[in-house]
Amino acid sequence: MTHDTSETTPAVFTFPDTGQTVRTIMIDGAPWWVARDVLDILGLVNPTEALRGLDEDEFSTAEVIDSTGRRQPHAYIVTEPGLYSLILRSRKPQARAFKRWVTHEVLPQIRRTGAYAAPGAVPALPDLTEPAGVLALAEQFLSTARALVDADARVRELEPKAAAHDAYLSAHDSDRLIREVAKLFGIRETWLRGFLVDEGLIFARYAPCGHRSGTCTPTSARTSGQRKPSSATTSRGRAPTTHCGSPRAASTSSANGSSRPATSP
Repeated sequence: MTHDTSETTPAVFTFPDTGQTVRTIMIDGAPWWVARDVLDILGLVNPTEALRGLDEDEFSTAEVIDSTGRRQPHAYIVTEPGLYSLILRSRKPQARAFKRWVTHEVLPQIRRTGAYAAPGAVPALPDLTEPAGVLALAEQFLSTARALVDADARVRELEPKAAAHDAYLSAHDSDRLIREVAKLFGIRETWLRGFLVDEGLIFARYAPCGHRSGTCTPTSARTSGQRKPSSATTSRGRAPTTHCGSPRAASTSSANGSSRPATSP
């Protein structure tokens, strides 16, 4: 599938840790990332292999403009979930810093204002002594106002869902299977499980701390009630998943600083 972005100018911003630039475009109110830029930062040298591991709805092609001003008619772009999948595959030291920068600085500002501005960046003020400058300023104001109205409407739309999610996740009298939490947030179980292992949130030593419990539950009717062990997260263990950077999460947070486990339970 190819998206028509002929009227869209990519937003270009610089990853401060390496000085490399990344281009994003907004499609239907959601940011898409130019895959080539992301792969360069993450050190993934085989684009075909990297994109093959994504779901079909996590990448597409679009016309974008490169650093020299030339048009690239069929450049690969990835969604926010696709971006996280690529980050998890990277073995580069800066991958973790890149994820934190994207989730803590870039995405929150895009969602608030519809665009990203590097810290300290001040937009150029049009020449107000000319009619064209006054018109340009009015257009900037109108564009910002529309973005704020859209963002506020989106927040109001998500508030009831967030409240329901919080009530579900904060229940103290029951555990939730990882697949249930993944379904609740609309993400893949394998992605969520990989994230939890990567962040050290499901690991045997966390069970005594109240993050995880081992339970035996019937896996299906076809097993005639046979009970098999399964991993479940408690309300304490589920709380960090609301900030894991998933496409449905309201906000994100960095890793808790614990060492990464070698294996998952």
